[in-house]
Amino acid sequence: MSTQQHPAQSIWSHRIIFVQFLRREILAKHRNSVMGMAWVLVTPLLMLAVYTFVFVGVFKAKWPGMEAAGGWSYAMNLFAGLTIFNFFAEVVNRAPNLLLEQPNLVKKVVFPLPLLVAVQIATGLFNLLMSWSVLIVGVAVMGGLHWETLALPLALLPLLPLLYGLGLLLSALCIYVRDLAHLVTVSVSLLLFLSPIFYTSKSLPEHLRWLLLANPLSSVIENVRALLFNPSAFQWGAWAALFVMGIGMSVLGNWVFKKLQPGFADVI
Repeated sequence: MSTQQHPAQSIWSHRIIFVQFLRREILAKHRNSVMGMAWVLVTPLLMLAVYTFVFVGVFKAKWPGMEAAGGWSYAMNLFAGLTIFNFFAEVVNRAPNLLLEQPNLVKKVVFPLPLLVAVQIATGLFNLLMSWSVLIVGVAVMGGLHWETLALPLALLPLLPLLYGLGLLLSALCIYVRDLAHLVTVSVSLLLFLSPIFYTSKSLPEHLRWLLLANPLSSVIENVRALLFNPSAFQWGAWAALFVMGIGMSVLGNWVFKKLQPGFADVI
């Protein structure tokens, strides 16, 4: 059975194990491929190439407020939004089965189980940073790079405790309610279209904007775009609100995880 340390304390105490698991998780995805780790950069490059071809070459789409930049602006704004969504989806979709995939760690070894959630978040961050490197080069080609772009991690910061708490919550609940994994997959898919990825928040009618206010990804996506294209549009109020929400989710997730953890070994 796992220890009862506070998750943050457990991660720091087992930081060597954390690094080993993170390295294993990243390498495992590309171990048997010909190109290996090169796919980490090739994948976002291919994604950007496809978006550019479709929205610049085919649809001639232009991002509202950036019409002068042509279709390239739409491709870059779309890609910026998708990097955040893909990071969120990667962590949340994996969370329900995180403990179920590691029965030996749950049953036979004294292991800090919250570490698995932190490793999954760190793995997603690694992939996100690779995508952001491609994104920043693309924005530089547009000629719109600001020094504020260096603050991109700041826009992402409130999402981390939210994901950590959500990961703890889902991984614990799914030990007892396996169908929850299917509900999570459907919900994340819906979130793709309920987030301002293919459009701006101002594009929605006034009576529907509450959907974006209830969506934790909205402010992160908008703030990432602000730091890339219009730093003065950074939403500090929404940033602070999401940070408070994230801390709350982290506390809730930790509480539920600790309450349910004694029965993991029996149920799994």
